[in-house]
Amino acid sequence: MKNDVESGQNNKLALINRARVVGWLLFGLAILVFAKLLRIQYYDTFKGKTWEEYSTKNDLKLDTIPAMRGNIYSNDNSLLATSLPYYYLGLDTKVADSAYFYNNVDQLASLLAKSFGENTASGYKTKILRYRTSKNKRYLRLKSKVISHLDREKIRKWPFFVKERKGGGGKFETIYKRYKPFSPMADRTIGGTDPKSGRGYIGVEASFDKKLRR
Repeated sequence: MKNDVESGQNNKLALINRARVVGWLLFGLAILVFAKLLRIQYYDTFKGKTWEEYSTKNDLKLDTIPAMRGNIYSNDNSLLATSLPYYYLGLDTKVADSAYFYNNVDQLASLLAKSFGENTASGYKTKILRYRTSKNKRYLRLKSKVISHLDREKIRKWPFFVKERKGGGGKFETIYKRYKPFSPMADRTIGGTDPKSGRGYIGVEASFDKKLRR
C-alpha cells in the first residue's frame, strides 16, 4: 500500500516536472518569435530599407469615388442638367522618396503660393514638411476650394503631380457639381440637388432621383 502511494506521488511529480519543462520551452519559443518579429520590423532590410519604412510608404488609403449623376434632357434632346467634375488638390507627403521630395518641395511650394495665394511659399513648405515628418499625419489638402478641370490639367505638370501614379503623391479628389446650361429658365421644373448628399430635393431631380443616381 505504501509503495503504491509513493509510486503515485512519483508519477504525479514526474508529470508536474514535465509540464514545467514544456511550459518553459513554450515560453522560450514565444520570446524567440517575438525577437524575430522585432528584428524583421525594425532591423532587417530589403533594397536598403527596413520593412517599417516600406510599410509607411506603402500604407494604403481607401477612397470612395462618387458616381457622376445622370444627365437630364428635354424631349428634343437638349441638355437641361449635367454634372461637371471639380477637384480638391491634395498631397500624400510620405509617398515620394527622400531625394525626389527634397529636390522638388521648394518648387511645389512656390507654385502653390503663386497660383492660389492662400499661403506664402515658406508657409506651404513648412506645412508640407510637418506632415512629412509627422507620425500621425500624411495626407495634406493643399487648397481649401475646388479647382476646375482646366486647372487640373495645368497642375498635372507640377512636381509630385507629374508623377501622380508613379510615386509622387499628388492627388486630385473628384467631386461633381450640377450645371444647367439654360439656367434660370425652367430652374424649378428641372429642380436641384442637395450639396451634401447629392440627392435631388425638388422638380425632375427629385422625381427621378434613384435613376439619376445610378
